[in-house]
Amino acid sequence: MSVAALTPTQFVTAVRNSGGFLELIVFSVNSSGNITRNGTVYTALSIGSLALAKLDSQRVVTVALDMYSNTAALSIWSVDSNVNITAQGANPWTINNYSGTMGVVAVNQSQIVVGQTGNGSYLTLT
Repeated sequence: MSVAALTPTQFVTAVRNSGGFLELIVFSVNSSGNITRNGTVYTALSIGSLALAKLDSQRVVTVALDMYSNTAALSIWSVDSNVNITAQGANPWTINNYSGTMGVVAVNQSQIVVGQTGNGSYLTLT
């Protein structure tokens, strides 16, 4: 599981659900501290390790190890004004020959760094 705060009152979780697939959920926090589950997106991507990072106040980026192809799938997700979450673009980008624990950092709105724990490799997409 991974969590990224979009704003002081909104955050996104990325989990490997009970079926083994990537699932993202948007939550809101009101002024009393009550948490409400909002939009959810279910994917058909069977994953191993995963990471999530904030890209900006309306977008997050995930990188997840695809269990079938031994590649890392990188996707950008948008949260709209109705608190629904959707993928930006039709398909995730794939990064070949990845295994192990994944990490992702959004440096800014146009630069994303993806790393693999254990060998120190990384990829920057611009």
